[in-house]
Formats: sequence, structure tokens, C-alpha cells
Amino acid sequence: MSNSDSDGKALPSQDNAKSPSVPLSVYRELAAELQATQAMLDSLHAQNKQLTRQNQQLNDRHEQLQREIANAVESVDRMKQIANVEESKGSVAATEASVSALDTLSESKSNNPSNSMDASLFRANVTEQPASSPPIWSTPAGNIDRKWSIAIVAAIVVAAFGAGYLYQVSVDNDR
Repeated sequence: MSNSDSDGKALPSQDNAKSPSVPLSVYRELAAELQATQAMLDSLHAQNKQLTRQNQQLNDRHEQLQREIANAVESVDRMKQIANVEESKGSVAATEASVSALDTLSESKSNNPSNSMDASLFRANVTEQPASSPPIWSTPAGNIDRKWSIAIVAAIVVAAFGAGYLYQVSVDNDR
């Protein structure tokens, strides 16, 4: 009896049927591609971790710079207050106010060690001036000089931080 279906067509026998087969070389190629893809994926994961670390370092540095700038602005504001006190009072009273303001400044700085300004340096430079001679910054020429000085110092600070940042980026890129 032969194998046939209901239509009378002959069905292939199990002996005649060829099972589909894939050559072993195809499996080897696929395994090699899978290993290459896995190596690339591992490399990308490592690079991602490095970039995440660098990003965190840059964020930390940015926050640190913001704190330092805020401290510098606060110090400048306090020095302006000292200057205003000196202009409004006599020189002896102003000197006493300057010393007390510097003491306050040094106390706040001792609580915040990240600021590198030392109030004792300022205290040594405080001298009494005769009441008849106005401070240099109250004259029109002194005011212009002060504005230029502030602008130059700000430009130097920005240039220094920019150079430091560019140096750090170039060092990180060389790795």
C-alpha cells in the first residue's frame, strides 16, 4: 500500500524527504559576528561609563566654581560696605568699622575653608587717613580706575577658568 492522501496524491515517504540543513560554516560566521557585536557593545558601555564620570566631574567643578564666585561676590560686597562706611564716617571710626568688618569676614571665612582670601592680610593694610583727604575711589579719576580694575580682574578670572577648562578637556581627549 502506498502513502496517499484523500485526493489520491502520493505523499513523500520519510525516506525520500530531505530535511533542511544549515552548513556549520554559517553558524561559525554568526558566532563570530555575535562576538564582534558583543565586544562593540562592551566598548560602548565602557565609553558611556567614562563619559558619565566625566560629566559628573564637570558638574561638580561647575558647582564648585559657582560657590567660589558667590563667595568672591560676597567678599567684594563686604569690601564695598567697608568702603561706604569709611566714606560716611571719619577715618578713625571708619578704621574701627573696617577692622570689625574684617573680623566678621575672617569668622565667616574660617567657617568656609574653600575661600582662599585671608582677612589678616587686609587687617595689616588698614591705616588711618586724615579726614581731609577723601579716598581715591571717591574721585572721578579713581572711580574710572576702579571700574577698569574690576573689568580687568574679571577678564583675567574668566580667561584663567576658560584656559583651565580647555586644558582639562584636551587632557581628557588625549586619553
